[in-house]
Amino acid sequence: MKNFASSEEALFQKCLELSPEEREQFIEDACANDPELKKSVLSLLISHETSDGFMENPQEKDSAQVKEQLKKIAPSDESPGDRIGRYQLLERIGEGSGGTVWMALQIEDIERRVALKILKLGLDTKEFLARFEAERQILALMDHPNVASVLDAGATDFGRPYFVMELVKGIPILEYCDKKKLSIEDRVKLVIKVCHGVQHAHQTGIIHRDLKPSNILVAVQDDEPDPRIIDFGIAKTTHYHLTDKTLYTGIHTFIGTPVYSSPEQLDCSSLDVDYRSDIYSLGAMLYELLCGKPPFDHKRLSKLGLNALQKFVLEKDPVRPSILFSNLSSDDQADISGFRSTSRPKVHSQLKGDLDWIIMKCLEKDPARRYETALDLLQDLEAYLKDDPVTAVAPSLGYQVKKFIQRKRPAYAIWLEVTAAILAILLLVSYIRPGTANSSPSTLRFTNNSIAVLPLNNLSPDPGNSFFADGVQEDVLSNLSNIEDLLVIPRTSMLQYRGTVKTLSQIANELGVRYLVEGSIRKSGNRILVTVQLLEAQTGRQQWSGYFERELDDSFATQNAIAKEIAAKIELALLPEAPVETVP
Repeated sequence: MKNFASSEEALFQKCLELSPEEREQFIEDACANDPELKKSVLSLLISHETSDGFMENPQEKDSAQVKEQLKKIAPSDESPGDRIGRYQLLERIGEGSGGTVWMALQIEDIERRVALKILKLGLDTKEFLARFEAERQILALMDHPNVASVLDAGATDFGRPYFVMELVKGIPILEYCDKKKLSIEDRVKLVIKVCHGVQHAHQTGIIHRDLKPSNILVAVQDDEPDPRIIDFGIAKTTHYHLTDKTLYTGIHTFIGTPVYSSPEQLDCSSLDVDYRSDIYSLGAMLYELLCGKPPFDHKRLSKLGLNALQKFVLEKDPVRPSILFSNLSSDDQADISGFRSTSRPKVHSQLKGDLDWIIMKCLEKDPARRYETALDLLQDLEAYLKDDPVTAVAPSLGYQVKKFIQRKRPAYAIWLEVTAAILAILLLVSYIRPGTANSSPSTLRFTNNSIAVLPLNNLSPDPGNSFFADGVQEDVLSNLSNIEDLLVIPRTSMLQYRGTVKTLSQIANELGVRYLVEGSIRKSGNRILVTVQLLEAQTGRQQWSGYFERELDDSFATQNAIAKEIAAKIELALLPEAPVETVP
């Protein structure tokens, strides 16, 4: 050493007088020939910094400075050959927001290869370490064929926690499904196995909090795909009354994967993260496995930054998988259907209906509207495979109305209060004078932001064309639902009006809408003709009308193209002061 006192206490005191930049070089010079002394000094510094609340008062420190300081006193980069506890690092096999995963060799007690995850800087506070020690005992209780066993846990010499799990020789579930070109049904069967593993973790008291395709590895066991859930590095247990502060590090870095994380996990102000957060993640993963894209665009959201991403996910609902698939380019649709060993129309028809509603139930913003347990989800998936009824259904009209009002509350707060008062008066009058209250149709209306699409009439002799008509109606509804602040009545509420003798005014009164879309379809040879008109229901005034004639070379693509054009014309016609447009 170079004229410095040799005791670790003296070196520690000297370090406290130096800036972080000077401290690093000082330690390197003073302890150049004594690794044990260097380790002791670093340990003292870490204890000092954390006991002073270094990581517990992030608002008082610049986050970049904090991160840099941590690197100075506890380097984060490990290398092959380094030893951590009784494990020797062999090869880096993964890295994410929570830390780095290594293939390692256990060199004491028993020789075997394992997966070792070292958690990132910022999860090494004393508070977290205490919580970590309590929870690792719970993690060790898991024993399920679809969950990678947690073998060990501890902390590095620098105080950074690590997990040791069995080394699963498989590939991520999304990659496996595409490589094997699994069908929709086989992908659903694979997710059912994952749900069994998640259910076991939940029954053990563990919430994973980072379920995503890369954390589900699939190997082949007895010629059957064998998925394993890995990486419980940021898991939360429910067996202790512990805070949820570990969702974020001391420098407010989000822990998890935003695209697959539930709204409540993304919400900085929310501590209400329970089992249903994992249900959301399962839904996001199922969405991507089946329709080929995640519920939210990875690339676009990654450019927004965490705050904008949080706001987007908390406020925007993803479109149904069948709608997203139908809006993709023909090339994308062909690629995705090829990876599912089927045709484009088949992928769309399989997604539409039960799978749409199962996935959307998982992705509800309100946890109370999701599946209560992973068992409930897997039972619905099993019912889908058996063509049995599922519990997930399209949102009711009442729920859609409620959501519409919630979105418009800031702009219509006064209007809503006045309306509520008027309704209260009408109800009172109805109670006092029931005879007169029922003498006229309902007067409850929405603004011009409400619309219903009636079933299209099949004017061709072939009853099979009704399927095409229903497809056009469904796709028109899907496209209209993407228009901001437009309340669209679901198709299930419109089925009762197929072949009805009720007038448009009566239908509008029953549905509480201002606009109705009606039309017909006729087929001649290999050509299809669709006629549609948009009407103001109470007056019968035509806002727009048009007809579309197409070749039926690809019925699915034709149906999709016609629906998009109809929806675009309707959107244009509903603009303020929009002129009446007639397409000859």
